[in-house]
Amino acid sequence: MPRSSEKKIKDGKIQNQEHENR
Repeated sequence: MPRSSEKKIKDGKIQNQEHENR
């Protein structure tokens, strides 16, 4: 698994959390 893919998933998870917090 490429590292860029893992980073993208992590960024997406963080964005999702921020959206839920709002």
